[in-house]
Amino acid sequence: KADKKLIEIRGYHTTKGLWEYATIEDGQIDLESASYLMMGTLESYLKIKEYYGHEKVVPLYLEVPDVLRLERALNREKNQEVPDCQELCRRFLADCEDFSSEKLKEAGITKSYKNEEVTNCIENIVGVINDGRI
Repeated sequence: KADKKLIEIRGYHTTKGLWEYATIEDGQIDLESASYLMMGTLESYLKIKEYYGHEKVVPLYLEVPDVLRLERALNREKNQEVPDCQELCRRFLADCEDFSSEKLKEAGITKSYKNEEVTNCIENIVGVINDGRI
């Protein structure tokens, strides 16, 4: 933090206790020579945009219907050695709040990409990028 390399840090109160993580500027990103794709929360998007500059960061918001999102999460949880359905539910409800339409609007995110079928979603995003619409 003292070296100004901390882009964002967050903590989540999970069913197993506090889980913390951060995004650090470690020299891997050089926006003068390449473009990058990062995955994160709405909060991390805002911090990354603030750190690198509003003109250099473009959101690609993937949207999944709630029922499908729950199905996917449950299928992932079934594969865990010790499934934690309480944590699955906590995260689902937290995501509903964290990615509400109001918060997306406040962040300036107006376009979303349907992620109901992964191949179609990827093709749609690649097409938008290749056409220069981003």
